[in-house]
Amino acid sequence: MRNMKLVRSVLLTILLVGGLLGLTQAQAQSDHPASIDPTTKVIKLDESVPFGYLYQLDIKNMNFASKAKAEAFFADLKAELVTFTVNFDKKMVDISLNLRAEPRWAAKGWNAYFAKLASTD
Repeated sequence: MRNMKLVRSVLLTILLVGGLLGLTQAQAQSDHPASIDPTTKVIKLDESVPFGYLYQLDIKNMNFASKAKAEAFFADLKAELVTFTVNFDKKMVDISLNLRAEPRWAAKGWNAYFAKLASTD
């Protein structure tokens, strides 16, 4: 019985630590800004911060009339290696990079990919 309590206590501690580490990782991912040139549609990841898989793009200055218009704009980019999630209320877009497809790319490689997308548009 005592061993069962010890095992339960250890498992609970492991889960708690794992959860806290997950929260820390999620917070760290939110510090990855991106920018976009609305004329050329070229997205640029900030190369001055540590590389991550999730970037945030502020779209306040893009003046989209609706969430549908914002979603259509990002769908038009046809980025097969990237997922765009529009949060229209916050005027932000999450840019999720498919790191499994291009595991060797850092921000510079992804920026070249975004520039190529815009030039083939």
